Amino acid sequence: MKLAWISFTCNPELLNTFITILYRKTNQYNTHQLEDTYELISLCFSRLTLKKKVLPDDFDWMFFLKGMEIVLEGDNKAGISNFTVI
Repeated sequence: MKLAWISFTCNPELLNTFITILYRKTNQYNTHQLEDTYELISLCFSRLTLKKKVLPDDFDWMFFLKGMEIVLEGDNKAGISNFTVI
């Protein structure tokens, strides 16, 4: 799945869609899911940087940051450590 994710993230226009899908499928109380979600997002941002691509102008920062805020305010403190990779 990670290989497929990386190949799709070469297209920054799909980034909002993939982050939306990841966030909606991730349970904030499941540490393993949180780790996988933020690892994939980190891979995506790293790939964009490596390919010298920028985030699209319509990137939904509010939605992205709201997802991080929910984890930070939640009871799963182990999920907080995942933000260090982003």
